[in-house]
Amino acid sequence: MGNRPWFEDLRRRLIRHGLPHGYVRRFMEEVTDHLEDLKEKTMKSEAEAYARLGPSKQVAEAAVVAYRRRSFLGRHPVAALLVFAVSPVISLCVLTALTFAGLMALAVTAQRLGLMACHGMQFGPTVQVTLPYVLALAAIVVPSMILSLLYCGLARRTGMGRKWMLLPCGVLAVTAAAVYCQVTFSATPGDGTIFIGLGAHSMVQVAQFFVPVAFGWWFIRRQRLRDQLQLSS
Repeated sequence: MGNRPWFEDLRRRLIRHGLPHGYVRRFMEEVTDHLEDLKEKTMKSEAEAYARLGPSKQVAEAAVVAYRRRSFLGRHPVAALLVFAVSPVISLCVLTALTFAGLMALAVTAQRLGLMACHGMQFGPTVQVTLPYVLALAAIVVPSMILSLLYCGLARRTGMGRKWMLLPCGVLAVTAAAVYCQVTFSATPGDGTIFIGLGAHSMVQVAQFFVPVAFGWWFIRRQRLRDQLQLSS
């Protein structure tokens, strides 16, 4: 590469925009080939060829736009907004409902296998205290954690940038914090209830808020470290 600073600046800008490293490598190879073609076909000097390419900042911005337009979300901002701002709410609700349905199916299976009495079973005080937290962890916290990583990965693959990674994490955090699980035990076996609702009910919901944010921050932080390693290589 003749003008090393120009190429290094272009490479750094592409990586800082969050583009995948494989795409950055291929794009740099294409720019190098294009520069050589300009010098050979037009018989221009190296300085004139670089001037023909334009400033590295403009080339990087054009590359980012071109990469984003390769995906449906990059070409349609409204669709991207629906995916990253609206669908996390639906996804978390569906995943939470499926988790509870799975837990109920597991309980029914345990009854049919004789592992649990059909008339119900009484739990000790320790289980009565911890069961609501376990249910919240399994049906709300873990799904929100998984979804935050999935949406961050989607934003990364489509080149949407870190702001689009933070958006679904924030939506998931607010949604998860608004859901609570309440378990009511009864002295009569089989008369207890499990209730899922919306609203402020316990301090557990504070943790439900921070989990998606924490995992989103961890994903972004990990990508930044990888980008720094790529820049230093």
